[in-house]
Amino acid sequence: MISLEERCKRLPELYSPESIKKRFAAVTKPSQCVQIGRNGEPCLLAMARQSESAKVQLNATICLHLVALDRFLHMRNPLCSEEIEFIADQIISEYGAITFADLNIFFNRIKSGKYGKLYERLSAPDILTWLGQYYDERMDAAEQMSINEARTIYGSPSPRTRQTKSQADVDKDNEFFKFRETLKQNGYKPIE
Repeated sequence: MISLEERCKRLPELYSPESIKKRFAAVTKPSQCVQIGRNGEPCLLAMARQSESAKVQLNATICLHLVALDRFLHMRNPLCSEEIEFIADQIISEYGAITFADLNIFFNRIKSGKYGKLYERLSAPDILTWLGQYYDERMDAAEQMSINEARTIYGSPSPRTRQTKSQADVDKDNEFFKFRETLKQNGYKPIE
């Protein structure tokens, strides 16, 4: 297994658009990405925090993916360099919990039209809005996996039945009535 430090040094090589297509070809669902992350695939934020040079390399690698996406879609008005850099920064800062496996699924979904028909232009707000939708789906998958694991470990919770107390039981629990009963036992008559 390659260490995080080594991955960061080899970012462009290990995570180029062609590399992740091959490496994560069988990964098609967000739940698989969650499992990949649990198995040691680092999230983007972990790579960015490794060092300043790793953050620069990560940003450049994500920019490569965005350029490849833009070229694949043959947009009449391609993304400009400022938009590409902005999107890459936002992906790292807002969605740093995802991995490159997630980015591979996400970009494939854009290419296949899952997020709707594109008209001449791909924009930063479009990409970031769609990534937010993907991220929500991924978080739902992670939550469901955690629930299923908890059920496996602890079993399914039994349905709770509501027990209602009779008025007599409520009265017994009430401090006032306890005090009143003590007074009665000592010969005092309560005023009714």
